[in-house]
Amino acid sequence: MADVFISYSHANEHSRHLAAALAKRLRSAKVPVWYDEVIVSGDQWATQMEKRLEEASTFVILLTEDSLQSPTTNFELGVAASRARSTDGVRLIPVVLEGTSLEQLPKFLRGRQVIFAGKKRDDCTAKEIVEVVTALSS
Repeated sequence: MADVFISYSHANEHSRHLAAALAKRLRSAKVPVWYDEVIVSGDQWATQMEKRLEEASTFVILLTEDSLQSPTTNFELGVAASRARSTDGVRLIPVVLEGTSLEQLPKFLRGRQVIFAGKKRDDCTAKEIVEVVTALSS
């Protein structure tokens, strides 16, 4: 079971790098994690993604201008928000990357506490996210 689902835009290089750094750090902390880089050739990616969206207890959404315009990332965000509203123990952690403002976020995210990645190095942001994830599971 994937405890953490990482959502990000492939179109944004920074979010791709941060997703990889975060997955590596979560695995080092023994936290089960899933993001779509683990889909292998020939797999049904939509089926894999839907299964993981249903199983995740924590959603980390890396928000960029690209992700906010991506149909796939918006679908993932919608599922995460719906599950966080309707299921006890399911968490949604929005992470705002450099170049993205709160005003660009969907209204339902503007009232949530977010992590601002800003100009921090990916490993520093990943460390901060892992600290939040592990604190939520304690």
